Amino acid sequence: MNPLTQREIMLCKSALDFLHALDGGQAIELEIHAALLRDAAVHPKPSACEVESAIRILSEQKWAVGVPARIGARMKWCSSDTGEAARLVM
Repeated sequence: MNPLTQREIMLCKSALDFLHALDGGQAIELEIHAALLRDAAVHPKPSACEVESAIRILSEQKWAVGVPARIGARMKWCSSDTGEAARLVM
């Protein structure tokens, strides 16, 4: 995998901060996107494609784990132990 850009790192860090704040809870992609839009550190505001890309990076790096939701075709995401460690380093 190519090195992450500063923008990708910023988006991943913001997403990991949001997932960390859930204290073990799970969030769907739309909730993660809303959290990134509210984050004052993320400027300019991310597009849906950027959020999808950040979530893909989180998954590929094993920083977040996606599990199928019981209802619907959505995935619910939560931070992994590796993601918690990465969040502290970012």
